[in-house]
Amino acid sequence: MINGIINPLSGNPSAFFVKEFYIKVEPSSNPDCSWEGYSHSDNCNFLTEAANAINNIGDFWSPGVFTTANIWNSFFGSTCSTFAGDTGAQLWYADYDSTGNVNSVQSFDDYVSFGGWSYAAQNLGMKQVGKSTTVPLLCGHTAWHALIDILYLSAY
Repeated sequence: MINGIINPLSGNPSAFFVKEFYIKVEPSSNPDCSWEGYSHSDNCNFLTEAANAINNIGDFWSPGVFTTANIWNSFFGSTCSTFAGDTGAQLWYADYDSTGNVNSVQSFDDYVSFGGWSYAAQNLGMKQVGKSTTVPLLCGHTAWHALIDILYLSAY
């Protein structure tokens, strides 16, 4: 699956993009595509296999994960506590308040350690600090829209 996504992108010499492939770890309303139906160990094995497949693509591709500490703990428990070190995956996390809004503070002071990610280890890549917003793009005569997340990036 990962090769099927990345290979066409890598084969376009005019494409300019960051070669990071983020896997979104969130609850799903589709029971066929959910983390909830599997054990912590099965989830960890699957995610580790996916991250290693990205690492093996070559051409400077690197894996990343988007999630929150609470979601991570509910799907993986303590079974994936060394995931970041084992795979080299960067973390893009969100911190939600009690009303479900994204914490917009532009710092990592709210970060709670999970999955082996830490600011000291320099694998804490970015934090979402604003709601996703859709912006219109114009490409030739075709109108496209992009979903943009507002992020706070680490400066290491």
